Amino acid sequence: MREARATEFTGATQGTGAAAAAVSSAARKDPAGARRASDSAAHLGRSASGSSERVGVATKSAPRSVAASAPVAQPVAPEAGQLPSTGSPFAESSRNGTEPEAETRVGPAVVAVVAGDGLARIFEEFGVDQILRGGQTANPSTGELLRVARLARAREVIILPNNPNVRLAAEQAARVCEDKRVVVVPTRNAAEGIAALLALDPTLDAATNVGPMTEAGRGLQTFQVTEAVRNATIGGTKVKRGQTIALDPDDGLVAVDGNRDRATLKAVAALNPGFELITLYYGSDATLAEAEAIARKIGAATDGAEVEVVHGGQPHYRYLVSAE
Repeated sequence: MREARATEFTGATQGTGAAAAAVSSAARKDPAGARRASDSAAHLGRSASGSSERVGVATKSAPRSVAASAPVAQPVAPEAGQLPSTGSPFAESSRNGTEPEAETRVGPAVVAVVAGDGLARIFEEFGVDQILRGGQTANPSTGELLRVARLARAREVIILPNNPNVRLAAEQAARVCEDKRVVVVPTRNAAEGIAALLALDPTLDAATNVGPMTEAGRGLQTFQVTEAVRNATIGGTKVKRGQTIALDPDDGLVAVDGNRDRATLKAVAALNPGFELITLYYGSDATLAEAEAIARKIGAATDGAEVEVVHGGQPHYRYLVSAE
């Protein structure tokens, strides 16, 4: 069994961080995609025991299509439980973004809707042109998506909604935008969005990229862990307020338990076998130590799978878990 690993943002050099950690299995399965990725990414991490080390796993690095055209953010490590406020969820887009008069790039630009400071930094590392803060309870409007798409430095734009609740607004923005060609890759969470970015081919137009990017996102198995805020029935199963629930990308119930770790492990056990890498993005309500602890348990419960822990900072969902 491989050791669980925890990835932190520690002031790494350009091209490093969780974007590098997020892709190892995909790169092994898709050598062509790996060739398109940046070969300069380094992976800084922390072992599950807490000692600092340079992580020796296969790296996931930003596609050249994105990284070559936008600066890569310098990630900074937030202290556990001390995440900076993001302010209004729609007030600002990524610092990768530019003013409308900026030079137009060759190939499609990417706009992503992201909730959480850590996840936003990951998408920035991939060089996503515009990042719009939003998520489960803070959905951007069609007008806001349209405004940000128009800021993107390309004639064609791919929107990653990263949430089923954002998809309809994104598709409406694509329909009404007249000055750019806008398409939507219907990613249901940030993990699917990261996988979709790896499938982006900068030599193809936006519409041609939709199929491969969607397939890459749906190729992951994902679930999110949260706490029930009221008594409810989900898919025929009664859930009590305060219980921990694990939900699939379409909000179907995967597992429920009064104990958070048991619920998470039940959800892992429900995954289809054959995965090699599990990535656990911990949210704003969790700490690194807590995430490392459940990662060790996940590693013990899976045979041969590697477990990565990445700061996501997402609200509402304690963990976003992907398996590939």
